[in-house]
Amino acid sequence: MIDALLSWGMWVKDLLTGKKKLSLSDLEQAQKIAREINDWLHKILPLGPEIVPEMTYSEAMKYFVTAKPPESSFKRAAILIQPHPQGRLFLQVFLDAQDDLVCKPDGGPYGRRLIVKAFDDELQKAFGDKDLLIVE
Repeated sequence: MIDALLSWGMWVKDLLTGKKKLSLSDLEQAQKIAREINDWLHKILPLGPEIVPEMTYSEAMKYFVTAKPPESSFKRAAILIQPHPQGRLFLQVFLDAQDDLVCKPDGGPYGRRLIVKAFDDELQKAFGDKDLLIVE
């Protein structure tokens, strides 16, 4: 799934920077992919009740330390952001050595999903113009 998200991000970036022209078939494919990603996100992590006014880099990194899976099978972590009507969808997950999601015994991934209104400067710089941040 990480590869699909990275490909999607690069495709969107190429569109926004003018490196790629948008055809009707591209638009249809983009809508399909966006629906699939959105459905996947809703299935894997229910939306938290909290809307966070500001997420700091420190708070985001602290989560990976305090909420790490008990079996400690994760090797890396990821933060994915997407536009949301109330701010940004902010998804934090744990990845194993093969970059697959680390999941609980019930099959759901370890992680959280929030709505974040703003980022501090340090977190904004960490993302740059990307929507995926891999934490080693």
